[in-house]
Amino acid sequence: MEYENERLEKTNEEFQRQQDGLRLEIRNKVDSTKYNEQLYSENRKQIIALEADLNDLRRVNEKIKNEIAVNQKNEQVEHTKNLEAQSRINKLEALIK
Repeated sequence: MEYENERLEKTNEEFQRQQDGLRLEIRNKVDSTKYNEQLYSENRKQIIALEADLNDLRRVNEKIKNEIAVNQKNEQVEHTKNLEAQSRINKLEALIK
């Protein structure tokens, strides 16, 4: 009977150690899951911010393209006016001579 009690105590102690190990493993996995969820949340916020920045940059890029097109058109108009003015000056100079 005493041998049986010692064997049962050893078995019980072994079960206690296994339970302690399992509790520790569960706690570690819970902590790891919380940490991963936090990282996911932070990364998601960063992605949202980067997407907003990207959209802003796309709008700025489009605005600059439009401004460049307008400026090029204005430069062409000015160049044409300058050529016409130079042509008139040349004609007037020829008349004066």
